[in-house]
Amino acid sequence: MPKYVYKFSETNLNNTKNTYIELTEFQNKLLNCNKSNIVLDLSNIKFISPNALNIIVGTVEECRKKKKIVKYDLSEVNPEVLSFLISSNFIANEYSIKITIKDEDICFKIWTYDEIFNDEILDEYVSDVIEKTHMKMDYKVKDKLYTNLTEIIANAGYHSGNKNDGFYSCGRYLPNQEVMHFGFYDTGVGIVENVRQFLNTQESDEALMKWALQLGNTTIVNVDYERGLGLSFLKEFVPLNKGYLRIITNGIYYQLDEDGEQFEMLKYPIQGTSINLQINADVKHKYTMKRGK
Repeated sequence: MPKYVYKFSETNLNNTKNTYIELTEFQNKLLNCNKSNIVLDLSNIKFISPNALNIIVGTVEECRKKKKIVKYDLSEVNPEVLSFLISSNFIANEYSIKITIKDEDICFKIWTYDEIFNDEILDEYVSDVIEKTHMKMDYKVKDKLYTNLTEIIANAGYHSGNKNDGFYSCGRYLPNQEVMHFGFYDTGVGIVENVRQFLNTQESDEALMKWALQLGNTTIVNVDYERGLGLSFLKEFVPLNKGYLRIITNGIYYQLDEDGEQFEMLKYPIQGTSINLQINADVKHKYTMKRGK
């Protein structure tokens, strides 16, 4: 049976725009490939971020839903990349083997639709992520961060409404850089398309993304409290922390950091929505809420 072999050109699949350009091209090539047998050659990769892993696995699973056979070629994978694939729990998930995970790792997780709405599972996972930011913060800041991260995951399920969509999360604390990366990816309709359908408009992707980012704007009806993407607190916290927030959805790339907001169109759209957060482990300061917040 003829195989289609994909080899990544970017050696560092981190969280830069170039990485997302490659990942969206990769996704479009695999989803539109007319071959039923696909091999992912990972030998060229020297670093892979948690969110890149989310998108890669999400793409592979979408191909498998189309009855395509997709395999990972790990025969010549970089030792550090392999170490991350093991410690993140990816290997255990993919090959159905049991591996003991270190306490400091934030496991790669494939969520079921029902788990998205399971308060106990959601609470345990998000609490673990916050604990591994290695930051000093008062209970109000921790509560706000918890609420926003919980909403990011839960909203993916609310906006999707489809049990067949894929939901993926992964995180990683890098002690040498003192940063924590956390990513969540879903293969649903996407933020922009969801808003477009809700508003019944043909406005630009950027305009619709800006609408979605405004506090109180939501496509979820019959709720008696303000809600949006779960980003209201993060939009204040991220610049202060000198971290960043990046969202890839449909054809748009959004970035928030200490320099402000940035919107750009991508050559290849992504299926669904990818949200990536970097938090710096700022041990020199304690984060507290302003009065009245």
